[in-house]
Amino acid sequence: MRKYFKYLNYIPGLLKMSLIKLLHFKQLKFSYKSYYPLSLKIVFKSKKSKVTIGRGFNARENVIFRVNGDLKIGSYVFFNANTRVECEKQIHIGNDVIFGPGVYIYDHDHTVIKGRKHKSNDLISDPVLIGNNVWIGTGTIILRKANIGDNSVVAAGSVLRQSIPSDVVFYQKRENRQKEIL
Repeated sequence: MRKYFKYLNYIPGLLKMSLIKLLHFKQLKFSYKSYYPLSLKIVFKSKKSKVTIGRGFNARENVIFRVNGDLKIGSYVFFNANTRVECEKQIHIGNDVIFGPGVYIYDHDHTVIKGRKHKSNDLISDPVLIGNNVWIGTGTIILRKANIGDNSVVAAGSVLRQSIPSDVVFYQKRENRQKEIL
């Protein structure tokens, strides 16, 4: 009898996802065999936005997906608390991926030109690809052009904007630098 009470926690999140599916029919594909917390927020920024979530999805509180492009999340992916995914073009996350708390993923950044006023819509976007069986540590920031190979670990606090091969542990030593704006 107790095991059935556990599944009662799944119902509110599934109802919320079903409502989102009704509102964004062609834009959202998800599995009913997953746990969706009520605090999960999916923002479709345009009609071309697409979100695909595999089975076994699990997330803690305050996970946010803001999507203007194509966001694909594989099966058995876990998002810890306060994780944010900002997708303007393409973010693909493989199967069996674990995200620590406070991870940010961006597939875009802004253009900066000396003497020109900054605009929030001047974006440069490149795909972010995360392989299978990857563990992303607490507070990691993943930026455009990042490509993380299968079976890799990204250490806590890393800032990632490059390719990481399969079967490695990626960590960074901190060094402060500055560069003049061109």
